Order: sequence, then C-alpha cells, then structure tokens
Amino acid sequence: MIATNVSGSVTYLGQHLRGVDRARVILPTEWRSETAPKELVTLLWPLNKPEYLLVLSPARWEMLLKNLEGLSLGDEQAAILERHIGANAFKKQLDTYGRLPLPEAQAKAVGIGSEAMLVGRMTKFEVW
Repeated sequence: MIATNVSGSVTYLGQHLRGVDRARVILPTEWRSETAPKELVTLLWPLNKPEYLLVLSPARWEMLLKNLEGLSLGDEQAAILERHIGANAFKKQLDTYGRLPLPEAQAKAVGIGSEAMLVGRMTKFEVW
C-alpha cells in the first residue's frame, strides 16, 4: 500500500477505492511524492477487449514508444497496433490536489462511474 521512490520515480503499490468527481480521481498520497510525475498517459487496456484504463508514467510511456519504433512501417499488424494506441492514448496532467482527469469516453467504455479502483502495478497502475 505504499509507494517508494525508485530513481526519481514512484512505485505504484496497493489497491485504493476512490470516488470519481467530475471525471477526476484523486491519487493516493503516497503516489504523489515531490518526484512523482505530474503528467500521465491513460490507455484503454487490453487492446483487443478493454477492461480498464492503464496509466503510464512518462518513463514507461517512452519505453512503450521505443518498443514500437522497431516495428516495420510496412507491417499491417504493426500499423493496427500503432493506430489503436495512438487513438486511445491521452496525456493528462494532475491538478494541484493530485486528481487525475479521466478521459470521459475511455472511462465510459470500461464502466467507470462514481467510483474507481486504483490498482498498483509497480511502474504503472490501472483504473477499474
């Protein structure tokens, strides 16, 4: 349930039930240290049948982009993957209270209403 600082980033741990207020969800205090990223990327996940929002730090997002760089420009499967990620990824800035805005269409697609469960996955987290 705690977050630890690893090389200037935060480790997302635990499960946290939160209310959703005007399509915003407040992150746990321990996920909001001084060195924690203030901008995060949300994605519908898994790609083939979205069940939740996957939230990536800038470092994790860059890692994903680097992995995609090696894909062939002529590979149709790679193009489908890039299209899906590009169309369903949103950069969101935490507000001064540590609330993450949830893209409305994404939240609706995975059934997030008045409450959300935040699930830590070390270098990333999910919103259910």
